[in-house]
Amino acid sequence: MKQMQPATTAAIRCSAAALLVACIGSASAAWERAASMDDGMVIYFDAATAQTTGDIVKMWGLLDYKVAEKDPAGKPYQSVKLLQEFDCKAAQGRTRYYSFHSAPMGGGQLVHSEARPDAEWLPANRARPGEILWKAACVKK
Repeated sequence: MKQMQPATTAAIRCSAAALLVACIGSASAAWERAASMDDGMVIYFDAATAQTTGDIVKMWGLLDYKVAEKDPAGKPYQSVKLLQEFDCKAAQGRTRYYSFHSAPMGGGQLVHSEARPDAEWLPANRARPGEILWKAACVKK
């Protein structure tokens, strides 16, 4: 039997880890509504998934669209799950993983997903959904 190259083994492990993260993030999500936008999009977060290390908070978010959106390949999706990481002190955020789903609330078929281990930190207020999720993760009630 031929032995796999280290790069192939690493790629398989990375893919398996991304799949595991996707499953864990959705298995028992207790989505809380954070905001409703004028276009009908609703933004949710799952506070139970929040993990804090110093000023950094990792937490799952979900964007639910009233009307289906299309991915770059033209495939329709109605919701997006996001594994967000926020630097609360610096008011920055980044998406570590996302997945597009064909049905509302992360249901239906997986349309597309991407792990982003080296995602760039961006200002949390750069886009409205990011700012809303940053507040859900970082602003103490």
